Amino acid sequence: MTGLANRRFLVVVGAAYLASIAAYPSLPGPAPGVARPLIAFLLPTTAALTYLLVRRVWERDLIRDRDETFEPSYEAIVFAVVLFIIAIHSLVLAVLTGALPAQRAWLARGTIVLVGLLMARIGNLLPRTRPNLAFGIRTPRTLVSRQLWMQTHRIAGYLAVCLGAVFVVSGAFLSKQAIESVMGPAVLSAAVLLIVSHYRYSRRAQRT
Repeated sequence: MTGLANRRFLVVVGAAYLASIAAYPSLPGPAPGVARPLIAFLLPTTAALTYLLVRRVWERDLIRDRDETFEPSYEAIVFAVVLFIIAIHSLVLAVLTGALPAQRAWLARGTIVLVGLLMARIGNLLPRTRPNLAFGIRTPRTLVSRQLWMQTHRIAGYLAVCLGAVFVVSGAFLSKQAIESVMGPAVLSAAVLLIVSHYRYSRRAQRT
């Protein structure tokens, strides 16, 4: 990971910790010594550990090629994940401190929309990745076949973008019952299509 990626990470996670410290007195909790620290710092710490773990795996990855052309895509994926965790944390703080109406619907719908945005962002980046141990669909076949990796992640990227759009629209506009009836089949259909396409590409790669 480059210095720019590290700086972006420090800015985002640092801002989340500062927001938690500012909001700390307003956070609820019958046991202030236990509940409030978890609410305030669990997700920022999770984001920090996620970034550090991925960076460690990335630095020790012997499979990935060292072509710097693809480096920005990998950095964008891990930054999107970190940003998603911090966005969820910000949403929780906003609801608990009264900045947003204290309704579960805000958290549920906001989380669904954020998941959809994350899926669409990662889906847009997946076709630009190459075999590695940190990101993507890492099967024994995709890790040894660059062509199979590219084909699989091209399909996975398209499906993730489409599924992300379904999540965003569902979370923003549909009723609770409609969300359940739309998202479940959408996720199942995407999973089936991905498995079938991966199997077909694997068989085709074996013949060549």
